[in-house]
Amino acid sequence: MTTTEETPVKTPRLSRAKKFTLAGIAGGVMLGVGALTALPATADPAFTVDKTHDGSLHVEIHSTDEANGLEKTLTDNGVQAKVDFPPDHMKCDPDRLTPIDVGYPVIDDHPTTIGFTIDPDKYTIGGDTTLVIEISQGYFAPDALTGSFSIGSAKGHVGACDPVPMNKHQNDDGSKGKN
Repeated sequence: MTTTEETPVKTPRLSRAKKFTLAGIAGGVMLGVGALTALPATADPAFTVDKTHDGSLHVEIHSTDEANGLEKTLTDNGVQAKVDFPPDHMKCDPDRLTPIDVGYPVIDDHPTTIGFTIDPDKYTIGGDTTLVIEISQGYFAPDALTGSFSIGSAKGHVGACDPVPMNKHQNDDGSKGKN
């Protein structure tokens, strides 16, 4: 009868630095998972306003959800603005303002975004010129057949938006005038 002695197998030991590194990774993963579950999902913003290298403002509008927020953001950037999103198939009554020509903003219109760049010095707070932005609420709907937007300038104060049918103040031949 032979006896065999078993040689104990050495279990690999981790150095103290490796133990802390693995613990840190595990803790970081757990913290990361906790942070992912704790953060609410964020939707795309209704608009963005960015200052460009030359001091102009580039505005992108993605939805008609935040008229007041866009108007406040423009005001915070020194722009006197009136922003309205009337119901679909409607526009604001044009009699609420006196249009003036201070040059048109550069507009880049896409199916899901309206973007434009303005010189904020043309629309200073307390000045005599107001930037007017008007977009019908259904403009960005994927199945929208009609919609309108306008970006322009008005002299002085701009009244509240009184929605009227899109064709008000336009005759059958396209000329302007009361129907």
